[in-house]
Amino acid sequence: MASCCATSAATPGPLRQGLLALAHGQPVYEDLTRRMLRARGLLRADGVPTAKGRARAAEEALDEARWQELRRAPQLSELAARDDGLTRIEDILTRDQIAAIDARLGPRGAVA
Repeated sequence: MASCCATSAATPGPLRQGLLALAHGQPVYEDLTRRMLRARGLLRADGVPTAKGRARAAEEALDEARWQELRRAPQLSELAARDDGLTRIEDILTRDQIAAIDARLGPRGAVA
């Protein structure tokens, strides 16, 4: 499949896990992950996410929700096997495919 977003890049594993924790309102305990988040301006020293951190966390949560929905879509199930936990879905699917997934997710990528 052609990628829809040539500029997207995989998020390093610890950073992605930290962002997903923030998206779910959970604290980040791992020191490496906290340092990575702080170095990128995503987390304050007291462990509270910055506005930029909340935005990035929401992006990662949406990406994760899209992957989950992809796994439920029989016509695209073979692409779900490409989920390595690091690759953004925009690197695998076309804009049209992502729009179809977003439509199934509902407003703003909400997951039921």
